[in-house]
Amino acid sequence: QVGLKLLSGAANVAAAGEKWQGGGKEYRDMIMVTLGTGVGGGVIIGGKVLSGAFGAGGEIGHITVCPEEQETCGCGKKGCLEQYASATGIVRLAKRALAADEKDLLDTVRSRTVKEKLKPLTDSVIRSWLREHLRAEDEKADVCVAFARGNLGRAIELYSSESFSEWYQRVMKIVRGIRSMSNADILIEIGKLRSECPDLMEALDLLELWYRDLMMFMITRDLNGLAFAGERKTLMEMASVSSYTKVQEIMESIETCRKRLRANVNPDLSLELLLLSMKER
Repeated sequence: QVGLKLLSGAANVAAAGEKWQGGGKEYRDMIMVTLGTGVGGGVIIGGKVLSGAFGAGGEIGHITVCPEEQETCGCGKKGCLEQYASATGIVRLAKRALAADEKDLLDTVRSRTVKEKLKPLTDSVIRSWLREHLRAEDEKADVCVAFARGNLGRAIELYSSESFSEWYQRVMKIVRGIRSMSNADILIEIGKLRSECPDLMEALDLLELWYRDLMMFMITRDLNGLAFAGERKTLMEMASVSSYTKVQEIMESIETCRKRLRANVNPDLSLELLLLSMKER
């Protein structure tokens, strides 16, 4: 048999949980404070929840901190901690300050706001970090770096993501084989892409990045600086049968597909039209 004791109050239950399996597991005495629309608390003394005579032993939100307060708290008292430290209380104070002097409040907020001018990291810095800390392969690292647009955290997430690897390979399979695919094949690849890629906009970004590299390679015949430098064979094959006009038209089709998706046009239809455009060109 298991003995059960019913606890009243979410904060008491939370405190008991922390004492049982959480941050208070190693302590006999602890206090837990919960902040939300209100201010709650759970007090544990000697390993047991302190409920108090009426079950309100841990209600620290209703300790009086400002006896001069004129407005009444939900509990019926005035000047409770909850009237100032809870989300509801902060909104109340902001509204009061706005009503008194909007300009003074905004000036105060601006004066206490910390401003930091952050710049994206350079591709070379992110690439070096991936190679040093993750032993990243050059080909995959280059794509992740270009795709992350100066965000190291995003580059790490992409490189470590099995999901990204899957739909990246799916997109590249489409790029390599689109000219020989039948309409039925295209529909099959769209279905697989949709199941593998959680955000179709990112798949479009990857396609755009590929055709940008293709355009640059056609102009310079130089792989240096390209995200897809590891796809040398495919770049050379596509460059030999493509024109600047055709590549530009495909990039415009990618943007059109984006607009259709944003307008909630059927995703399968939007992608089908895009891939047919890629195949024709």
